[in-house]
Amino acid sequence: MCYDRRPGRSCRQTISPEAADSKMVAEKVNSALRASRYGWATTVSKSGFSIKISALSAVLLALSACQTPDPGITSFSAQSDEKIGRLMPRLVALASKCLAGTGKPFPQYRVSSELNSLSGQPRILLVRRDDTQGLPGLVILGQVQDNGTALSVFGRLLSADGDRSVVRNVRSWADGGTDCV
Repeated sequence: MCYDRRPGRSCRQTISPEAADSKMVAEKVNSALRASRYGWATTVSKSGFSIKISALSAVLLALSACQTPDPGITSFSAQSDEKIGRLMPRLVALASKCLAGTGKPFPQYRVSSELNSLSGQPRILLVRRDDTQGLPGLVILGQVQDNGTALSVFGRLLSADGDRSVVRNVRSWADGGTDCV
């Protein structure tokens, strides 16, 4: 039996049917492994025994083995009856007073405001003091609504140690509070 079945190749070596069968199964298994690397699946069978190899199932198995604990809050929303033009500047002052700076939950951060946003959605950012052009650790986004302002808060600092203080403070400020909670 000729094992080399590639087009344009002549069969120079003849091997027994049993050896050819084993080599074909080995080739299919190797092909299946290559297939899983490229994201598609295949089935290999020998004597009624089949193995389904799928990249998706391998990835899911790996992810389930590496689960991490709940990261905590990653975003939340608050609602305020106050107009956005009055609320956002007040939130900038309160965030500076209560969140960023020495002796506060995030001492390595500072408050940066984008109140005159071209998108019409002013933002308050907590950015690292040493990398002011980097990604913000916390974003407070204001959005105009019919009956006031909707606040969306998100960022990696919400899953940090100070996340509860951020949630309590922003909700208090949205309700008209002026103190650090």
